[in-house]
Amino acid sequence: VHSAECCIFLWRYDDRVVVCDVDGTITRTDVIGFIGTIRGGTAVHDHTHPGVCSFMQDVHDRLGVKVLYLTSRPLRL
Repeated sequence: VHSAECCIFLWRYDDRVVVCDVDGTITRTDVIGFIGTIRGGTAVHDHTHPGVCSFMQDVHDRLGVKVLYLTSRPLRL
């Protein structure tokens, strides 16, 4: 039996949300991140597109939206 600790964030029904795919959109490739996850590695920051973190922060700050990130990578417990 495995367990994982998590948090639940409740948003209002009228909150504006931007949904962003991580694998191959924020990261340069989804394959390297997937293999790293399978091997038990951690996320490596140099696999992101240059400037993407500041861009997503600007999306949040300037537009006042919440950002929801999606990934198809497996969860390692």
